[in-house]
Amino acid sequence: MNINEIAAAKSNFVARAVDEELVLVPLRNNVADMTEIFNLNEVGHFIWNEIQEGATLESLTEKIVSEYEVETAVAQSDLEEFLKDLSNFILND
Repeated sequence: MNINEIAAAKSNFVARAVDEELVLVPLRNNVADMTEIFNLNEVGHFIWNEIQEGATLESLTEKIVSEYEVETAVAQSDLEEFLKDLSNFILND
């Protein structure tokens, strides 16, 4: 899982907020491919918005801890799992 690769791949997706969730739809030849979508909950939406080139696991963990009431170890573990799932969707697309 590479945060910079995820950040670079973000432009290949359309992201739309629906209530507190974020729906990611891949673009194929500048057209949304509705056969594959990825739903992000509120925290996933927050992480998606915070991912940028140069972001680190540590900086994202700190932002999650400051935004939500969660212990650092839990935030880091959950973030690692989330980024792994997100990477699998985005980079193996």
